[in-house]
Amino acid sequence: MAGYMARYMGILMLLFVVNPGGSATASRRPASLTRPVDAAMTNVPAQPHYHSARPGETHRGLSRAGMQAQATVERQFSPEEMIEDINTMIRTCEEVHPDLYSYTSKTEIDALKSELIRSLTRPLVEREFVQVVARLAAKFGDGHTSVSLALPSRRTYVDNGGLIFPIDIKRTEAGVLVRQNYSDNSALAPGDRILAINGVDVDQLFAQLLNEVSGEELAYRTVEVEGAFKPMLWIHGIQPPFRIEFQSKQTGQHRTETVQGLTAQVLTGRQRAAASGLPSGPYRYETLAPGIGYLNFRSMGGDKAAFEAFLDVTFKLIRADKAKGLIVDLRENGGGNSALGESLLSYLTNKPYKMADRKEWKASRQYRELIRSNTRFSADAKYLEAKDGEIVVLKDEMIRPADNALRFDGPVCFLIGRRTFSSAMMVANAVGDFKLATLIGEETGDPPTSFGELYSFNLPHSKLAINVSTAHFVRANGDASDKHPVIPDIRVTATQSDLDRQVDAVLESAKKWILRRDAKPVTDLKGQSVH
Repeated sequence: MAGYMARYMGILMLLFVVNPGGSATASRRPASLTRPVDAAMTNVPAQPHYHSARPGETHRGLSRAGMQAQATVERQFSPEEMIEDINTMIRTCEEVHPDLYSYTSKTEIDALKSELIRSLTRPLVEREFVQVVARLAAKFGDGHTSVSLALPSRRTYVDNGGLIFPIDIKRTEAGVLVRQNYSDNSALAPGDRILAINGVDVDQLFAQLLNEVSGEELAYRTVEVEGAFKPMLWIHGIQPPFRIEFQSKQTGQHRTETVQGLTAQVLTGRQRAAASGLPSGPYRYETLAPGIGYLNFRSMGGDKAAFEAFLDVTFKLIRADKAKGLIVDLRENGGGNSALGESLLSYLTNKPYKMADRKEWKASRQYRELIRSNTRFSADAKYLEAKDGEIVVLKDEMIRPADNALRFDGPVCFLIGRRTFSSAMMVANAVGDFKLATLIGEETGDPPTSFGELYSFNLPHSKLAINVSTAHFVRANGDASDKHPVIPDIRVTATQSDLDRQVDAVLESAKKWILRRDAKPVTDLKGQSVH
């Protein structure tokens, strides 16, 4: 993959620029929005429609403990400073992004910008101003052009014992439902529909937030809001204790209960206890049933050598166990280093393939300076020599897998869904476009023909971290006109009944697909697992 072995490797260095001491990832998404507790500090945009308290006012529902945690004085930014930050953001994005107005016209962006600037009639604190910037960033429609909500003020709140909303949610056709309740009040059960929190209509809140999360696909924006619902409540001033109006799944009755928030330490402990026995870590292999191997590939971040060592052990076990079929699960994989995907595919196919057809990379002073200032980062010489604004086209070569004695030649299927994003989506795209295996599940979170290769920078006054794409990628088969996500060969969508019964419909369909492909069972599997 000449010039870009990892589609989004630029962020490996950029995270250290924006967030010194932070963990590095090659994913185009700067931080996962679905991690336990820490999801409370991650980057999902929000909007001041629900009226965060003005500086000096008391937040609705804020408890004594919450008020103490919130007592740290937050810096205010003047309207003039915020306007300069907005103008800096737009100007930098125009200079760096290869086609900033691809999804939303400049006329529409300018209209929103003017509206937001007119609203800046008083000083705002960080958590208020980030909502303004996030609305503008999300309006571009590019899932990789966004503002980070990993705010220092949010970190201070949490570190000082601030209380966090203790319920995980899920958005379905029925509404916003309780997915998991970690609080001491057991009245709210999984499947109950949340109607309002502290007087705020939750369906209206969720619908509005969908329009303020960066992403090309509605399904992807939905899971982002689900995963970052806790920090969004804090940003909007919806604070503990939480007065929750809900409809009981069991009785259908409308009820109201008050739920106290939890500190990060307590919430983390309860989440870990609830997740006991569930998959953890970036990858894991196990045998689900005689003849069926299952590789849960949850992240493409981390060390390539460590992943290749894991693959070596895993495929030796698959061979020793005489597995007849293999399921590779990418449904929770938000991306990372695409080179890990290439390593995996070397064990599954000898067919030539690409993960992208070409990269159309916009040369800019900002990105060139970043490359030259960091010895660990490299770029094609054509890019370094290009003039500002020039589009450098890097054509991807076909990948021809080398001989591999451990290559698995049985039926393989990949599970994909709306959380399959970035470099993980590229793997799914290669599998689908070149018929390397069968895809089962739902559409991916982003389309193969889209933007990426992040450049991150801080606004001059607020220091908010902005992420912007620098390149346009064309899907593996070279069809730039195809703007769709990766489409599964076999579409499986979980029903409400599946959710109620906690049945993984996609995985069950994959198991049946394996068994249909090879009806003869294998009885000598050991039930071993590899981490």
